[in-house]
Amino acid sequence: TARDAEGTEVNGRDEMLVYAVSVWPEEEFSVAVRVRLSESQGKRAGQVFSAWAAGMDDPLRLMVEEGKVFARIEAGGGFSTPGVAVEAGRWYHVAAVKRGGTLTLFLDGKPVGSCAAPEFSTTLAKDCALGGNPHFSGNEFLAARFADFAFFARALTAEEIQGMAAK
Repeated sequence: TARDAEGTEVNGRDEMLVYAVSVWPEEEFSVAVRVRLSESQGKRAGQVFSAWAAGMDDPLRLMVEEGKVFARIEAGGGFSTPGVAVEAGRWYHVAAVKRGGTLTLFLDGKPVGSCAAPEFSTTLAKDCALGGNPHFSGNEFLAARFADFAFFARALTAEEIQGMAAK
């Protein structure tokens, strides 16, 4: 990893930034991060953010797949927002807000898609990562630079997301 004033870069092969999460919120939460992809992922999935603990125990992932970013939850079923195109070499502010039975994806401060989600869910997740999946043995690494990562145990408002993206 390389860290400087613009953020922290991971190589997309074997590096990720892992953070402990003592208790994952059961009902509402928000995740926000600035990300600049270093290269195109092609068809391979890469994790912007992953809290995946095990099959069907994934409280949130923000992933890039086939040139699009998605917000997804696996809990008793799979839930995914529509994908939104992103390209390498450009900074994006990516955020996801889980409020009640809805998961919403934001890109650069604007809501760009939402989906149904379990209103309440429990997870064994005790950590999360930027740039990879800390508990999956396959390659879901993402070559990218990250900055301004934030995790909230509440649902941020659209105005709060817009304010974060504008900085």
